Amino acid sequence: MIGSPGTDYAFPAGSIPPTAAPSGASLAEQLAAVTELRCVWRDPGADITPMRIEIATVEPALATEYLGSLPGEGYTCPPATGEATVCSKDSQDTRYAVPVSSTAFLRDHTFIRVEQANVPTTDLLGTLQTKIWG
Repeated sequence: MIGSPGTDYAFPAGSIPPTAAPSGASLAEQLAAVTELRCVWRDPGADITPMRIEIATVEPALATEYLGSLPGEGYTCPPATGEATVCSKDSQDTRYAVPVSSTAFLRDHTFIRVEQANVPTTDLLGTLQTKIWG
């Protein structure tokens, strides 16, 4: 577990056994239930420096429906290119004036979500794709 249970930045981390989503769960909650790997980094001395990477094996229809809902939340989702669909949202934290980024990605049966604030990276999604698919 990263963070204190019940707080905004508390997440189970590491290898996680998938579970059944509760009845009436949102699309995001359904994806969280099947997440198998969650890596979280955070500078304990800073107010806002989290980075979270989640990877799940999913039914593509579930992830596609979730990705289809993201433009309503301010995400940009260009047409799928080849085998993958990606949606991203870049903003700025209103309290700390630092960049905040969220990316959701689907290829085959693999769903990847990356969320980060005040942690700049270069082609992190590309690096993850290379590690997973070679």
